Amino acid sequence: MAVGDAAGLVDPITGEGLYYAIRSADLAAKALLSEIGDLAGQAYRRMLRHDFAGDLEFGSRLAKRVFLGRFLYGSVPARMVQFTRSSPGFAGIMQDLFAGTQSYIGLKRRLIENLNGSLLEIAMNASLHRLVPGRVRA
Repeated sequence: MAVGDAAGLVDPITGEGLYYAIRSADLAAKALLSEIGDLAGQAYRRMLRHDFAGDLEFGSRLAKRVFLGRFLYGSVPARMVQFTRSSPGFAGIMQDLFAGTQSYIGLKRRLIENLNGSLLEIAMNASLHRLVPGRVRA
């Protein structure tokens, strides 16, 4: 049974793999303890799919849009960094994405639910930068 990077379990957008390495090793151990021989491999693959493999597949389809897409006259990664700096709400979503606790399948819904608050935070942050002379951006 391959786990982590050896099994290709790396987030296609964030490049994060530590969570998936640890989680897949945990699932492999559970499969080995509960099944014998080839059944352990089948159980492991089933647990991976149930736990997160489907979400990583969805993320791989989304990756092209993220890396090659445009949003508000800029690249999507540039806007993601800008929004993360300017909006604590958006930063929380990105933090959960990197931690492996926010699935790609549920990401769109969560972004839409937090859109108004994030846009308000971004607008307020932009206004603050204009109102306070010499303020250095983080």
